[in-house]
Amino acid sequence: MTTEGHGVRTRVEAHPTARAVVLDVGGEIDGVTAEAVEQAVERALTEAAATGASLLAADLSGVTFCASAGFTTLLYAQRRARQEGLVFAVVVNPGNPVRRLLILSTLDQVLTLHETVEQALAARS
Repeated sequence: MTTEGHGVRTRVEAHPTARAVVLDVGGEIDGVTAEAVEQAVERALTEAAATGASLLAADLSGVTFCASAGFTTLLYAQRRARQEGLVFAVVVNPGNPVRRLLILSTLDQVLTLHETVEQALAARS
């Protein structure tokens, strides 16, 4: 799924497996595109229920900008995943500026961060 608005482009693709649904997010998450990401979270939760997955991971490796609306969306995803009995993890590599913003905002103390999708999956093994 791709959403566009005000010149902003965001890509969200779900990759379900038996153990996890990984949301691959790219582009920018802001007030215009956050709703599309939330909708993708809801679809991913439905896929997780269908496959029996226990993990919802948001891979932000391709995100180039994340406004406060994006952080709110991550907290929404965590809350919804917990309501459905899933673990929620955020994947963002150390060189990505979004990771630095998560740390500066202390959201790294609320969200579980991993450097790679493989690490997030391994943490659930």
